[in-house]
Amino acid sequence: MQTIAESWIVANTSKFTPGDMIVIRQKLEKMDESKAAILCSVELKNPVVALFLSIFLGTFGIDRFYTGDQGRALLKLLTGGLCGIYYLIDIFLIMNAAKKANFKAILPRLDA
Repeated sequence: MQTIAESWIVANTSKFTPGDMIVIRQKLEKMDESKAAILCSVELKNPVVALFLSIFLGTFGIDRFYTGDQGRALLKLLTGGLCGIYYLIDIFLIMNAAKKANFKAILPRLDA
């Protein structure tokens, strides 16, 4: 029977980079089951949703607002995605940005 931590890892692997998953797995192995259940309460960003937002609304910075990067979101909003240049670049970067935002959100709970 799978533990809560193992089930959580299987369900959320696509929302983190492989390097981040190694760190998460190591920290989860050291946690007891009661603390691991806290991870279920963390709201994670879906990288695929971030990609679609970037493609369709990236010029307005909606993708960066979704990932929690308000500074870049405002920059894209006020400049039209830096006249379309940053909009195009961000289509390739946004999925990794969403995964990094997820790792940043979950790290304090792993250290608790």
